[in-house]
Amino acid sequence: VYWVTHGGRDKLDVKLALRPTSETSIYPMFALWIRSHADLPIKIYQIVNIFRYETKMTKPMIRLREVTTFKEAHTAHAKTEEAEAQVQEAVQIYKRFFDELGVPYVVTKRPPWDTFAGAEYSLAFDTLAPDGRTLQVGTVHNLGQNFAKVYDLKYEAPSGKHHHVYQTCYGISERVIAAVVMAHGDDIGLCLPPHIAPIQVAIVPILYKAKEAPIEQIATEIKNELSVAGVRVHIDARDLRPGNKFYYWERRGVPLR
Repeated sequence: VYWVTHGGRDKLDVKLALRPTSETSIYPMFALWIRSHADLPIKIYQIVNIFRYETKMTKPMIRLREVTTFKEAHTAHAKTEEAEAQVQEAVQIYKRFFDELGVPYVVTKRPPWDTFAGAEYSLAFDTLAPDGRTLQVGTVHNLGQNFAKVYDLKYEAPSGKHHHVYQTCYGISERVIAAVVMAHGDDIGLCLPPHIAPIQVAIVPILYKAKEAPIEQIATEIKNELSVAGVRVHIDARDLRPGNKFYYWERRGVPLR
């Protein structure tokens, strides 16, 4: 955890923590929002930055001290069965997500020593890095009533009795982008799956003197036909050698050139 002890040269009366995750920020709000069973389930999704004091082996987009786009969800439910159903729904959401990215994965239940602090159990999505190591790209946690008891998150049931809620949380970060690069890249550079590539087809016209116009016209016709079919196309009309253009688009991961 990062601790802020000074503002400029002035020492703070109370040190501040840069959040490593958002439970301590969101759950006090849950205590204000949850009153009745009619308020449940409650599901919050946000994209935030978080900070973790990683002291060893920091790597761009894989292990960072500041995660700039941490995408997380926090939910609260009246019954444990509903929380368990939410965990399974989150797993299915992430499965569809990674399938569309073309990132291979396995879903495993973490052992007690690797379970998220305060969770009943944790499920993790792991993929394989080129060096043979495992890379964790997403997690889903069933929190049970552990955080609810700490933050006194209760609801009033139809019977008039008050009960603690059951909670889940799950999240991913920009490490997913690193997983895409590792899964689809090669020694030359990035290779993007067509589904997520900003440009799916790059057309490189090879122009000859006195024949520029008909070649450019054919390239435009091809682009229009592909665009109508929903393909994202770009014509590279720069005054460069074709080899330079081929290399340029290959390095940027365009699937078809």
